[in-house]
Amino acid sequence: MVSAFATDFWQPLLLYGVVASLGFSGASNVTVTALVSRWFEKKRGRAMGLVLAGISAGPLLLVPLTLFLIESFDWRWTLFGLGVVVGLVLAPLSFIFIRSKPEDKGLMAYGQTHVEKKTTDHHAGSVANQSYRVPDMLKNRLFWMLAIPFFVCGFTDLGLIFTHLIPYAEGKGFSLGVTSLVFSVIAFFSILGSIASGSLSDRMHRGKQLVIIYGLRAVTFLLLMMADTPSLLIIFAVLFGLTEVAAIAPTSALCAHLFGTSSVGVVFGFISLCHQIGAAVGAFLPGLLYDLFGTYEHAFILSLGLLAISALLVFRVPDAEWKVNAGKQEG
Repeated sequence: MVSAFATDFWQPLLLYGVVASLGFSGASNVTVTALVSRWFEKKRGRAMGLVLAGISAGPLLLVPLTLFLIESFDWRWTLFGLGVVVGLVLAPLSFIFIRSKPEDKGLMAYGQTHVEKKTTDHHAGSVANQSYRVPDMLKNRLFWMLAIPFFVCGFTDLGLIFTHLIPYAEGKGFSLGVTSLVFSVIAFFSILGSIASGSLSDRMHRGKQLVIIYGLRAVTFLLLMMADTPSLLIIFAVLFGLTEVAAIAPTSALCAHLFGTSSVGVVFGFISLCHQIGAAVGAFLPGLLYDLFGTYEHAFILSLGLLAISALLVFRVPDAEWKVNAGKQEG
């Protein structure tokens, strides 16, 4: 809301670079992961998938609406109006209805029985109640087996595709209309991919599920390298959209399983930090490779190798909980 009154360059830089970033991180999938892990014992993956679908649907709906309002009124009034909605509607609703854990409202997690609750409460040494210190977490090989693939996810997603797909498509001779359609297709299918991934994470080994996700993303880069017609580019967009946020639900569920719901926020927070670092490297390094060689093929080949390594790492992540979860979904 305050940015609507900006008059100098440093003001939006400060507001969006610092203030808004704190707000974005507070409402990110890290916070959502901690909440969902504590509120859902049964169908946790499906709940996470639906929430992430909402995060994906937001830009798909708000970006056209924002552009319409800017064209119809003014960018200052648009920013001010959006700020009013967030500050006077969404923030109070969150304060009134959202609680960190079900115990704060005298409830149990969805799907949790009285027996499970009692067992968990008295089993102080269980993983569910263990709090990991950051140094111990960083020494845990399971953390890196999830963090490194998430780094690669950020490299190939926010970094490479969302930064360099437009100049790559232009270099291949595709029109701006086709490129815009590709991003719309990616956004739409990311919603479907999120919901499907969340449901699957309740029913299958989540490490093996991540193998499929990273393997499918590798296939999309092969398609992108061969895409010389709009139809192939759209097929790429469909498959890439299905994988765009699909890794979040199984990765966050594995964090809760391997490190406990008491530590899932900090663990997944650091893993998400790796994702953002990967995004920064994925934005810079492909551009550097393009400047050196005049082509994006080297960046795509590098991505294929990194995705193959990621698939090998997550394949070895243990998930002793998945059969129990699958049984709960049937119950």
